[in-house]
Amino acid sequence: MMSGRIPQGYDRANCKVLLTTQSLDVCREMMTDKEIKLYVLKAAAAWNLFAQNGGEVIEVPVVSPLASAVARECGGLTIALKTIGKSIRNKRRIELWKHALHRCRIRTLVSNTSRMKSEL
Repeated sequence: MMSGRIPQGYDRANCKVLLTTQSLDVCREMMTDKEIKLYVLKAAAAWNLFAQNGGEVIEVPVVSPLASAVARECGGLTIALKTIGKSIRNKRRIELWKHALHRCRIRTLVSNTSRMKSEL
């Protein structure tokens, strides 16, 4: 297995690399062959997907507000909703939910800062 590099030349004959980004500039810099615009989910659909992946624990009164906040921070992005939901699926420790929310907020802040820099 080749870790950390994208196959090139004959190595890439049967390989495909999927790059996901919110920035078309990243696609251009990576010289992608094809760009497919993905749309974000609306709030209700996003919550349903997150709930499906987060498990029944999201209905626990102390977890529910944190779960809602985490789902909102995912911004309707299906990959984030699924990944984060599965990573904390049925976890009851509040610290884990707070940590997930904190990490989502940091990512949102970094993403927004990057976007503002590229618009300057």
